[in-house]
Amino acid sequence: MKGDITNRADIELLVETFYTLVLGDDTIGLYFSYVVNLSWEKHILGMSNFWEAVLLDNNVLSNAIITHHTALDKIAAFHPQHYNRWLLLWTSTVYQLHRGPVATKDIAYAKAMECLVNKKTSPSLEDGFIQ
Repeated sequence: MKGDITNRADIELLVETFYTLVLGDDTIGLYFSYVVNLSWEKHILGMSNFWEAVLLDNNVLSNAIITHHTALDKIAAFHPQHYNRWLLLWTSTVYQLHRGPVATKDIAYAKAMECLVNKKTSPSLEDGFIQ
């Protein structure tokens, strides 16, 4: 049986596995390979920090997720299918690697984040939007 998410190494494996899928994905891969010129090392570190803070209560969070997504949304607008695809890929990656209470917490938090980021970025293209 697959173990739960228990440490930083589990989170790094999850994040790296997920982004390997994302880069080859027809729906959201272009955001990461074309729209934004990412430093993959920094991005993987930032996402690992984010999920470690959320799942393991380790305060290593250092970036503003909503701010980054709002800026990206202004360059290439997100649509519901992008959020749905992100959530599907993230959920399937979690379940591929882990089972347990923290993995369940991860999926619940990912669903909440998908809703929050969608809600926060949707108005970013409207006139008069202030970040």
